Amino acid sequence: MKFQGEITWWEADGREGGGAISVENGWEITESTLVNRQLGIELKYRIEDGKLIVPLEQLAETGNVRVHELTLLPELITTDNPAASLVLPQGSGMLIHCRGHERMERMVGVSFPWDSHGLLTVFGVTGGGKTRMLLVDGGRHDFLIRTRTNFDGKYSLAPAFRVRDIAGDEPLREELSLVYREFDGGYETIATFYRDYMARKYALPTLEEKFKTSPVAEYNSRALLMRCRLAVKTCPPPILEQTPEHQPPLGVFMTFEDVRTLIDECKRQGLGPLDCCLVGWNYGGHDGAYPQIFPVEAALGGEEELVKTIDHVKAAGYAVGLHDNYFDSYTISEYFDWNDLNREADLSPSMSGRWGGGLSRVVCPVQAYRNAVRNLTEVKKRLPINGTYFTDVVTVWPLQKCYDRKHPLTRGGCAEWRRKTLQLARELFGCIMSEGAHDWALPALDRCYCLIGTDALPVFCDEEIPLFQMTWHGYLVYNTYRNGINRYPGSRLYLRNIAFGGMPMVYWHYIFNPEQKFPPEQDLKFSPDTLPGEVAKIKRITDDLKRLEPLRTAFITGYREIAPGVTETLYSNGLRCRVNYNEAEISLPDSQPVPPLNFIIFSKGADL
Repeated sequence: MKFQGEITWWEADGREGGGAISVENGWEITESTLVNRQLGIELKYRIEDGKLIVPLEQLAETGNVRVHELTLLPELITTDNPAASLVLPQGSGMLIHCRGHERMERMVGVSFPWDSHGLLTVFGVTGGGKTRMLLVDGGRHDFLIRTRTNFDGKYSLAPAFRVRDIAGDEPLREELSLVYREFDGGYETIATFYRDYMARKYALPTLEEKFKTSPVAEYNSRALLMRCRLAVKTCPPPILEQTPEHQPPLGVFMTFEDVRTLIDECKRQGLGPLDCCLVGWNYGGHDGAYPQIFPVEAALGGEEELVKTIDHVKAAGYAVGLHDNYFDSYTISEYFDWNDLNREADLSPSMSGRWGGGLSRVVCPVQAYRNAVRNLTEVKKRLPINGTYFTDVVTVWPLQKCYDRKHPLTRGGCAEWRRKTLQLARELFGCIMSEGAHDWALPALDRCYCLIGTDALPVFCDEEIPLFQMTWHGYLVYNTYRNGINRYPGSRLYLRNIAFGGMPMVYWHYIFNPEQKFPPEQDLKFSPDTLPGEVAKIKRITDDLKRLEPLRTAFITGYREIAPGVTETLYSNGLRCRVNYNEAEISLPDSQPVPPLNFIIFSKGADL
């Protein structure tokens, strides 16, 4: 490996410049130092054991130029072979086939900005020869993937580190490190190396190891997560800045008594295992007044009824948990404080939309942790839950800097403090779930709501692959698609989730905001008249989960289409999951027939 790099910068008058770090561009390059005397920039680096290390703590800027981005090893993950594919960590994982694309450069986000969906900090190229990989370790919260297609027939990926977002920023002071490897085999070799490297370096426990100290996590790993949205104010909110005396009406979907009715029907039909998450139990309902959660919402029955409901769920043999939020804040909250807010570079508050409580302002993660300490210790005292605690948003929202002078924060610091909040909840309740699955959240995160919003491919990608699943199945319980919620056995999205090692999920009153434009058939509405039929549909899911239980702690080692409309997922414990998307039974010589629109788990020809 030789040093390769490109750099962009701002001049004193705000003009941008850039180019390759090369002798031709005025750089003095030694085995450890990169110096451009005209620009007044000096960088240190070293190469050891297939790793490039650039300690930005030693970045020197002696002139008026300020570094913006540093792109490292731009020629390493490059190919002109039309049989090859670029491997990206977006959502489950994506392939860009190296043929037929127009000439285009894109900056693909990982941990930032919004809508990035890069859940892993690794990428590569596979097919047409050896598989090649770059793993970003140091600087993993602050880079984008420069993606080039058909540049004179070449396709390439390279990490572009954001040293500064704006010219006035303090530079990123972190040791950048890139690990390069080549493998025989396909993209699964990238997942295996990345998992082993990250688990070893960051001491990440497997699910089996977590189960030894957390029976809550063990139960959750085989349980259907059933969310119940109880109440929410009018959305979109007609009042953006609310007070207790001046707020929109609360819409009640399900009372605590209704939850008990639902649980009774689940028990009657033999549904389970089940982890029931109550959403909107708090003051003002879902997103109604965070970070304030008490008093328990009176329109649902109040705290006494909530405790009665928790006890009722537990007596039925199920688990019950709560939905909460330590991401944003509303002015109606008794704990709202302008000094707690995350601030942009111009010192304006970071915003996150309009929800039940009105305008949502992001809380700096340092301050959000303080809110969590106060609230969660109170929840632990007052509400005897035995299920998974859900902390909304923090693992799906991009990492953000905070520019408040009293509590400034880097993106890496943002990840650290969000992870501390997750870990606090895990220590108190035994199992923690959040909305997304960026792997900076490990090991605190036990389960995620979804990996990605939809199964639709980004416009620049050609094929979805289970790269994330091959990496973290056996460490994390996940549902693959947001638009796969409330899908039932036999549907394509349900089967795809199973094929990718995912756990289905149901959500009563999933649709609550017309602005979100979810298809009506994806909703699940509580009504005593239709309850037996709806629960019967859900029972089919829990019956499937019993079949999937032997897979939950194993790693995924392979995935392929073995016949038209039939996929096979291989697990490290020797089991296989075959999924048949066809409307006719499929017979293959090494297993029992796979029923139409269904799956089988088998080993050595035996259907489990």
